[in-house]
Amino acid sequence: MKRPLRLTLAPAAALLPLALLACGTGQAAAADRAGLEARAEAIRTTTDSVYVTSMPGFVPAVMSVSDDGNGGFQEAYADLHGSVVQLRVEYGTVTDANCPQGGINGFGDGTTTCERDGAAWYRTTSDAHEYALNLDGRVLRINSSLKEADRATLRAAVRSAHLADDRELDETLPPLRDHQGPTERGDLPPGDGAPDNRPPEGMG
Repeated sequence: MKRPLRLTLAPAAALLPLALLACGTGQAAAADRAGLEARAEAIRTTTDSVYVTSMPGFVPAVMSVSDDGNGGFQEAYADLHGSVVQLRVEYGTVTDANCPQGGINGFGDGTTTCERDGAAWYRTTSDAHEYALNLDGRVLRINSSLKEADRATLRAAVRSAHLADDRELDETLPPLRDHQGPTERGDLPPGDGAPDNRPPEGMG
């Protein structure tokens, strides 16, 4: 089965030179639920916080996957021109009262306008916009700067967003590392993260 292309995004949200990389372990059909949950836990989230979507011209940015800092989930989608749309799932609820509060992903001066669009809210600042949709105790947010994606793109993305199934979890969640902790070194305090470059016994 042909796997979707996924764009590599650097942690600072700067695109690497148009490199398309496949994601997932390559064992989607045999993905075991306990393993998927362990992979979600490794990035400090849970499988029921992982949502995915689709947008014409945009693909998931592999290295952007993480929790939202509060046990939620976030992932960037990017196009080949460097435009980025952010998907974020966080705990909470959007209401008419709190919708205008705060900016959008660090964009704007804190002045946010809100309007209802079906079940979702459309939020805008001076230079960014966002769709916010209440889930079961969570809020799905899909946003970008005004220059990187238009309203129709964000609307389509929020409408197609859904909880990831096992195959999508396998494609989205980073694989577990064989070694989770730092490599220790003998002449520094334990856990400093430096490689062990001491010579073998009997040498030096």
